[in-house]
Parts: sequence; structure tokens; C-alpha cells
Amino acid sequence: MSNSTAACAGCAARSWREAATLGDANTGPEAAAAWRLLLVGLAGGAFSGLLGVGGGAVIVPLLMALAFMDARRATATSLAAIAIIAVWSAASYAALGNVAWGLALVVGIPAVAGSIIGVRIRARVSTQAIARAFAVLLVVSAIALVVVG
Repeated sequence: MSNSTAACAGCAARSWREAATLGDANTGPEAAAAWRLLLVGLAGGAFSGLLGVGGGAVIVPLLMALAFMDARRATATSLAAIAIIAVWSAASYAALGNVAWGLALVVGIPAVAGSIIGVRIRARVSTQAIARAFAVLLVVSAIALVVVG
């Protein structure tokens, strides 16, 4: 086993132990049972692979509901998970020849700047205001999907 594989396995084992604890000093009171986090990950991955969504629309609300995280921590945790999901899903779609790499760069590069702005705004806005704004965004998105098809 290579050093990087061993390090990855060690990191996964620590993460599993952390998820299985309920509110120790490192995870806070929002930590959920490991099975709940597995369900969140399964749902997020399924929606990401199927529809190209998963983080904000699926993982954040599920982390808030099932792992008892506040919106700020759920968002940050979701973003870290999405990095893994996005790489795997993009590679899977690329293997099928479905990725427009040039367009992905045109969207992705400015998105990095947008994410920096978003993180800075997030630090200044209350968690409650963010949760409400997110709920409005989900309702508007749902209406748009129904109307546009």
C-alpha cells in the first residue's frame, strides 16, 4: 500500500469515527450518526450524477435536517463533499464524451471569483438570513423548472 493510499485510508477512518460520535469536542453538537451522513452522501451523489445538482439543493438541507448542522457549517461541509462528487461525476460523464471542456472553463473560472465573493458575504450575513434566502431560491428554482419544463 502506498503512503498516499495509507494516508487516505487513515483519513477515512478518522472521518468515520468522527461521524459516529455524537457531539464530541471536535464535531460539536450537530454531529449525526454515521448512517445519516451516508444517506446524505448517497442522495447528494445520486442527484449530482443524475441532474448536476447535489450540494446546495440537496446536501445542505439534508445536513441541516439530519446532521443538525447550522446553515454555515452545512454549506462548508457540502462544498468539501462536492469537490469529491464533482471530480467523480465529471470524469464519468467525460468517459462518455459528454463534457464540453471549453464551456466548463468559461463557466468554472468566473465561478471561482463568485465563490470568493459568496464566502465573504456569508461571513457577514446571519445564518438565519442565509437559510431564508436559500429557501426562496429553492422555491424560485422549483417554479422555474415547472414553468420552463
